[in-house]
Amino acid sequence: MGKVVVLRRPGSVSFMPRYTSRKRAGAARAGAAREALGERPLESGGIGRRKGEDEVAGEHGDMARRVPSARTREAIAHVAVTCLMLAVSTAIGVGFRQMGFADASIISLYILTTLLVAVSTTGRACTLLSSIASVVLYNFYFVAPIYTLESLDKSYLVTFAIMFVAAVVASELTRNIAQNARRAADAAAVARNEQMRANLLRSLGHDLRTPITAIAGSAAILADEDGRLAPEKRSELARAIARDARWLGDMVENVLTVTRIEDGTLSLNLAVELVDEVLAAAVEHVAQDGCHRIRIEPSREYLFARMDVNLVIQLIVNLVSNALKYTPADSTVTLSARRAGDFVAITVADDGPGVPDADKPHIFDRFYRGDQASPVDARRGFGLGLALCRSIAEAHGGTIEVADRAPHGAAFTFTLPAEEVTIHE
Repeated sequence: MGKVVVLRRPGSVSFMPRYTSRKRAGAARAGAAREALGERPLESGGIGRRKGEDEVAGEHGDMARRVPSARTREAIAHVAVTCLMLAVSTAIGVGFRQMGFADASIISLYILTTLLVAVSTTGRACTLLSSIASVVLYNFYFVAPIYTLESLDKSYLVTFAIMFVAAVVASELTRNIAQNARRAADAAAVARNEQMRANLLRSLGHDLRTPITAIAGSAAILADEDGRLAPEKRSELARAIARDARWLGDMVENVLTVTRIEDGTLSLNLAVELVDEVLAAAVEHVAQDGCHRIRIEPSREYLFARMDVNLVIQLIVNLVSNALKYTPADSTVTLSARRAGDFVAITVADDGPGVPDADKPHIFDRFYRGDQASPVDARRGFGLGLALCRSIAEAHGGTIEVADRAPHGAAFTFTLPAEEVTIHE
C-alpha cells in the first residue's frame, strides 16, 4: 500500500465524520462542533440530527402545500413579462405621440410587442392577452377622447379589428417559428445524448475488457493452484484482483453519476462538513498502488463547507486517482484547503510532468483523454473523471480549474461554498 501522511498543527484535533465508523481522537470537540451546527448530541448507536424525522416530513408537507407548482410559476412569469412589455410599449408610444409620430407607428409598435410576447412565452394565452391588451391600450391612451374606452370616430372600430387580427396572425406565425426552433434544438440535444451514449458504450466495451480479463485470469489461477503457488504470489494475485475490482467500482460509480446528471435526477444532500476530515475520508477510498505518497496538509483554521459529502469525496477520489495515474513512481500527491472569500478552495497537486498547455482547454471535456496516443492498457479510463469533477463542482455553485505547479507538476483546484461555524471550547 502507498503511504498516506497527514500533517497536523500542534495541538490540533480531528472531528469525527458522520460517514465513517472509525473512532478518532478529539471526539469531545466533534460533539462541540455538532452542537455549534445545531445538531443534537450523539446518541448510542446513532448520529446527531438537527430535527426529528417527523418534524422534517411535516415541514416538507407544509412547504409542498405553500409552494406553487413549476407550471404555475412559469405562467405567472409569462404574464409578468407580457405586462412589462405592454407597459414599455405604451410608454414608448406616448413618446412617439409627443414627437408627432403618426398613429401607424404606434400601431406597429403594439404589433411588434405581440410578436415579442409570442417569442418569449409558450402557449397562446399570453399572445391573445397581448393582442387584446394592445387594442385596449391604444384606444385608452391614443384615441380621442383619451383615457376612456369610448371612440368618437367609428372608423376606429375597423382599425381596432384589423390591429387585433394582424397581431394574432403575426404572433401565431412567430409562435410556430419559435416552436420549430425549439423542436430542432430538442432534436439536436437528443442526437448529442445518443452520441454520448454511443461513445460511452464503446468506452465501456473497450476499457472494461482488460480489468475483467485480469480478474478472471487471476481468480482462475488462485482456484486451480492447489498449493503450488508461494504465499507471496497468492497475495500478489489477490491484491491485483482487489485493485482491478476497485477500479471497476470507481468507474461504475462515475458512469452512474454522469447518468443522473444527464437525466436531471441528481439531487444534492447538502450538509455542513469539516473539510479536513472530508479530505482524509476521500484518501481512504483511493485505490493506491504502493508507488506513490499521498500527503494531506492541514489547514490553518477550521474550514467548513456546505456540500454533498459523498459527491465531493467522489470528486476528490477522481482527482487523486488521476494524479496517481499520470505521475511517475515515487511521486507525491498533496491535498490542501484554504479559505478564498466566500468559498473554500481545495487543491490536489502533484509533482509529476504536469498538464500540457494544449490539453488544458479540453481537459474537463467529456471523453477527452490527453494521452490519446498512449496504449489504452497503460492508462485506463473513459475520459469521464475530470468532466464529472466539473459537473459536481458546478452543481455546488463552485468552479474547478487546473494550473501549473512550480517547479513542475499540476494543481487542480475546486471551490465549495464556505460556512461559518462557531466552536465553543
